[in-house]
Amino acid sequence: MIKRIIARLEKMCSRSRLFSRIYASFYKRIVKREIVVANITEKDIVLHIGCGAIPYTSLHIARFTGAKVIAIDSDVKAVRSAQRVVRRRKLTSQIQVFHWDGVSPFKREFTLAFLSLQAEPKTDIIKALRQRMDPLRVVARLAAKRFERFYDTLPEDIEIKRSVSHPAKAFDRSVYIEG
Repeated sequence: MIKRIIARLEKMCSRSRLFSRIYASFYKRIVKREIVVANITEKDIVLHIGCGAIPYTSLHIARFTGAKVIAIDSDVKAVRSAQRVVRRRKLTSQIQVFHWDGVSPFKREFTLAFLSLQAEPKTDIIKALRQRMDPLRVVARLAAKRFERFYDTLPEDIEIKRSVSHPAKAFDRSVYIEG
C-alpha cells in the first residue's frame, strides 16, 4: 500500500516543475552520500533500477558526477513521466529511461547498479546482476526497521562493504555491495 501511495505521489508531482523540484531536493544530500560510499565517477555508467516517475536519484547522479545513467522502471506510466522529467531538465544526453523489470536480459552495458527502495524482487535482481557484472558493484537503499514489512530485502548471503545512514523516514541507510 505504501509503495502504491508513493508511486502515485511521484506521478502527480512529475507533472509540475515546482513539485518535482521540491520532491527531488530532499534527495540531494542522500544521493551525495551514496555517490561517496560507492565512489561513483564520470567514468561510470549507472543502472538505476526503480527510478519512478521522478528519477531524482538518476538526475542527481548525472549532475553531481557526470556519469551516464540508465534509469529503468517496471511501471510504464512511471517511465513515460520519468522521460518527460529528463527532457525538461535537458539531460537526455546523460540519462536514458527504459521500461524494464531488472531481471530479464538487458542489452545495455553498465558499471554500477543502483537499487531504489521499491526495486523488487531484490534477490532475483542481485542474481541477474551477478551474472552480468564483474566485478559486482551495487548500491541499495534499505527500509527503516518500522517499514521493513512493506519492502523487499536483500538476500541473506550479501556481504556489505560499506554503508551510509540517512535522515529519511522510509529508508534509513544505503549499502554498497562489491564482489
